Amino acid sequence: MKKTITICFRTNEKLRGLLETRAREDRRTLSSAIELILTDYLERNHGFSDRTERSRYPRKQVTIPAHVEVSYAGVK
Repeated sequence: MKKTITICFRTNEKLRGLLETRAREDRRTLSSAIELILTDYLERNHGFSDRTERSRYPRKQVTIPAHVEVSYAGVK
């Protein structure tokens, strides 16, 4: 997704340091880490979805019951 908007905000040194550390651990830029945090917050609390469907046909959510049985060869 092309990024065309710049947003600036104020914060304290402790929060900035924590964000930078987290971004470095996740191998992201600080901007990417902040965007991920904001997107996650909006998805969880406000129904926001920035993900666009790229497949030819829309996906349908289904629930399919399954029975899983573990079998070990040679064990009785």
